[in-house]
Amino acid sequence: MNTPLPKKPRPTTPRSKYELNLAEFPVTILSKRLPEGFKAIEYQDTIVGKDGQVVPRKWKASPSTEYGFGSSQALITLFELFQIWKEQGFETPNVRFGSIYNLLKRVGLEDASLNYERLRKDLNAFVGITIEAKNAFWDNERKAYIDKTFHLFNEVTFYRREGPKGQQPLPFAHIQASDVLWGSVQANAILTTGFSGAWFRQLSPTAQRLALYLSKMLHTQTIHRRKVTKLAEQIPLQAQTYKKIKHQLTRGSQELLEKGHPLLAAFQYEKQKGGEGENIVFYRKNTKDHRELSSQVSEYPEEGDFDKARRDLLVEDIVAVTGAGDGKRSRAFYELVSQRLDEQTIRRALSETKTASRAGEIRTTEGKFFTDTIKRLAAEQGIVLNSKERKGGGFSA
Repeated sequence: MNTPLPKKPRPTTPRSKYELNLAEFPVTILSKRLPEGFKAIEYQDTIVGKDGQVVPRKWKASPSTEYGFGSSQALITLFELFQIWKEQGFETPNVRFGSIYNLLKRVGLEDASLNYERLRKDLNAFVGITIEAKNAFWDNERKAYIDKTFHLFNEVTFYRREGPKGQQPLPFAHIQASDVLWGSVQANAILTTGFSGAWFRQLSPTAQRLALYLSKMLHTQTIHRRKVTKLAEQIPLQAQTYKKIKHQLTRGSQELLEKGHPLLAAFQYEKQKGGEGENIVFYRKNTKDHRELSSQVSEYPEEGDFDKARRDLLVEDIVAVTGAGDGKRSRAFYELVSQRLDEQTIRRALSETKTASRAGEIRTTEGKFFTDTIKRLAAEQGIVLNSKERKGGGFSA
């Protein structure tokens, strides 16, 4: 009789750590291109404090004068520094990452020739970034909100020695946390994210910020509501229109669902009371609210939310190129196009329209040229777009 092999223990969920305030407020930029005249990340709102008192909060992060906010990988670098610090037990303010080459491997950037200077820039940027925080820190000893102006890190140190190929890095490099950051860590103001660095790195920049934010908010809340525009400021998103903001939030939230954020179960949008905008509502896993929401299929945020946001964005982009925003008939046709054709085909038609317009080759209008082009591309795929208006409005295909 064969003796059954003992079952292997199930792997435990990674318990990565991150500073609470940095999970909620931004210190890095998601976009590679900053708006003209951009000088600092600024966010302000109000919260309800002790005895129902309204407390105004403000967070302002100013870049290093020489290194800015770092590269587009800066948030990944910062996240990994906290994981290294956690592995060292948060024993001292010095985060001993060994060398830039070691840190490159930790963040999954193996090609040292391309990424060495970028990572070095990120580390120097962290030393130079200045944060002004009003009522963003809670002093538990004094039972009061406090204001602080501080740096995240005081200094970064690299050791080098002479070698046969010139100066060689030594494995003793470290970055020293500021008194404020070190004090926050000592006060146990640390968030358990529930996901690993490898999982975090696979996310898009918007999803990374949302992952940290929701790890904090859903840690204590079963339902978390935020006005769409305020959350966009807090991440921060640089999109210029509301529809693009909503599209980015939807895409990032959907990505977290698809890739298994440990706390996020669902999300949806709702109108604010008084009709002055929308909230995005996040639901925590395995709660009564989540189970009730799951039973209401019509309200559950499925892929349709993402598709609608994507279609709205495409229609707005078509209108921007064709200049046909005021024509209901034109917009209805563009909405039909966004439903029947894939995004790549629509982008190709837009590209051809813009190229022809710049070259002065359009004899009619941009709208007519785009319509003819998109119909041609659709026909190549066996799709017929009929722009004749039906009774009751709308278009048929």
